[in-house]
Amino acid sequence: MRLSNVKFGIAASLCLALWCCKPEKQFKPALKAVVTNKAGTSLSTAALVCTQQTEQTDYTIYKMTADGYRVGDMAPFFDAATNKIIVYFLKDIWNDATNKRHPLYAFTTTNFFTYTATAEIISSSSATCAQDNAVGAASIVKNGSTYYAFYSGHNNNYTTCGTKLEGIMRASSTNPTLAYTKNTSFSTINLPTGQVLMKTITFTIPTFFWMALPGICW
Repeated sequence: MRLSNVKFGIAASLCLALWCCKPEKQFKPALKAVVTNKAGTSLSTAALVCTQQTEQTDYTIYKMTADGYRVGDMAPFFDAATNKIIVYFLKDIWNDATNKRHPLYAFTTTNFFTYTATAEIISSSSATCAQDNAVGAASIVKNGSTYYAFYSGHNNNYTTCGTKLEGIMRASSTNPTLAYTKNTSFSTINLPTGQVLMKTITFTIPTFFWMALPGICW
């Protein structure tokens, strides 16, 4: 006797779906897995129980910064000029006193096994009302010899500052692993006023996409 792979898969999928919808609660759905023989004849039923897993804390297999911070919103970029992969990420630190509100950093690698950390790539602004008082994820693109980072600027003080909660901003550099210069002449891209998303969005994740034909970017 064995569990039917198909039926077991369906039951497991339902179990995971229930858990994912409300991770703050522990679910023990009494799903039934049908036990069949090789001919597919139902023989009996057995309870299939799934419970919420605890958060993984063994970060020896997950890359962290040298000073022990987690990383988030990874954005890999292959740099043909150096034949290296640059993994941009947000450093999971939020410290208003030092104006570190998850700034952008990066790792470089050629094999996804050994990594070299960079210094800070894009910093969060020290100005209370700056659109990028906090920094969100970035999308990197190269044009000629210049690298451009389209990143998310976030300001929790937008209601008193007259800014928007979210905006897509741009920074550039001729070296993808050194600090980018914020392009202040670039017009911040905001969602139109009145969009429902503006009320619920917490950090946009911009994605730059170039279409050779008809020669436009999105």
